[in-house]
Amino acid sequence: MVIVDNGNSIKSKSPFASNALKPLSTTGVWAFFIGDEMRICSRCYKSKEESEYYKRPNTKCGLRSECRECSKRLIKQWRKEHPNSEQNYKRKWRREHPIKVKKINKKWADKNRFKIRTHSKSFYACITGRLIKPIVCVMCGTKNERIEGHHSDYLEPLEITWVCCVCHKSLHKKSIERE
Repeated sequence: MVIVDNGNSIKSKSPFASNALKPLSTTGVWAFFIGDEMRICSRCYKSKEESEYYKRPNTKCGLRSECRECSKRLIKQWRKEHPNSEQNYKRKWRREHPIKVKKINKKWADKNRFKIRTHSKSFYACITGRLIKPIVCVMCGTKNERIEGHHSDYLEPLEITWVCCVCHKSLHKKSIERE
């Protein structure tokens, strides 16, 4: 096991640490190699294969100093502390690149014609009164949230489960996990 103390000194309990560990940067962030295929994460200090690290082209080895698990944990924590940053970044990017956004939207629309047709039919049914949109979520019973229609089968446009946006996200997450 390797411990990095303030980015300056290394205390090691590993028999191979003295000759195999190499610092990658002078900025205080340390990542270590163990042989050709193994690295030590700068966050959890566990020895892992290089395939368990995200790529970063501007470093000497081309990999991040922390493993994928630690990176995910850091990103999740940052997003929790800065809830609107990513949303604002995406909004700004869409404003600055309208042609790219149009191409992306067209590509999605071409790929998902049946979804668009199903949404249009259900919307028209709501407007004409054939389908009545409730004000309460079927799953959790929430009244104050925006109610959305969930289609479990896009071939049946009028078979809709009316849920709040939180429950709708969880339904889609469950369907992705099943696939």
